[in-house]
Amino acid sequence: MKHLEKRKDCHKNPRIALSSTCLGNTDIKSLCEYAEVNNIRSIELSANIPFISDKELVKTLETYTDRINFYIHNYFPAPKDSFVLNLAHPATHERSLKHCLKAVDLCSSLGIAVYSIHAGMAINPSADDLGKSLSRYAPIDLKESRDLLTTACHEIAGYALGKGVRILIENNVINEGNCPENVNRHYHFADPAESEKLFTLFSNPNIGVLLDAGHLKVNATNLNFKPHNFINLFREKINAIHLSDNDGRYDQNLPIDEQSWFWQYLPWEQLEYVSLEIKECSSHLIKKQIGLIEKQLCGYKAVTV
Repeated sequence: MKHLEKRKDCHKNPRIALSSTCLGNTDIKSLCEYAEVNNIRSIELSANIPFISDKELVKTLETYTDRINFYIHNYFPAPKDSFVLNLAHPATHERSLKHCLKAVDLCSSLGIAVYSIHAGMAINPSADDLGKSLSRYAPIDLKESRDLLTTACHEIAGYALGKGVRILIENNVINEGNCPENVNRHYHFADPAESEKLFTLFSNPNIGVLLDAGHLKVNATNLNFKPHNFINLFREKINAIHLSDNDGRYDQNLPIDEQSWFWQYLPWEQLEYVSLEIKECSSHLIKKQIGLIEKQLCGYKAVTV
């Protein structure tokens, strides 16, 4: 069981980052300006930011790197022609791999320490269907899909190691209705049974875990397992967290509060950063949410008893 134990060294707490998704469809310059005005020192750049040329992107980010800590997540920087980034399906494997290697190059050029990737799935949905029911898509063999994912992640991690970048893999989400009979046949790194088959992947020293607390709550409800059991399987590898809440059925990216389930279970003391990832919201709510995270974390660490 976990509880929170007081500690005095608040400076060792993880950085608190704002996911760009909190601001909806915003351009990179406006996002950085918003962060400066609101005294936000860390930003996780995600898929909501529209395409921008490589030259303009680097120019903009370099303007702010001395004042803002950037983290790059999955589909960022968005390509000119959109696609579903999925390393675990042959239809998207090669394009996804090229995107990830390019993202690693961007991290390296800007001195960004980590790049995080979605774990992928054995189906090939359209971008328009993401977040909706995907049960109509026929999967490829789950082992074949897992092998594609594992091979790609090892390649990315090896490439990133030479660039001074660490790779994090994010746990998947299975919304209600996407797992008929409550059995996972499509998604990697979502439930304990399937995720245990990725232990060899996470034995790679340059691969860690980005744990999405909202995803885990949904999966635990829909697949009937205890979320802290999943955490304990990968505890030593967890380097970053996505924070949001939901009803346990769907990944809604709702605000968190003091009663949110995850506070006592997560290894806060070993994290690089915590990213607030709630849907488009006001500046007032963002400040309240960041303040809540600071209050909950400062002076505490998770311990096992």
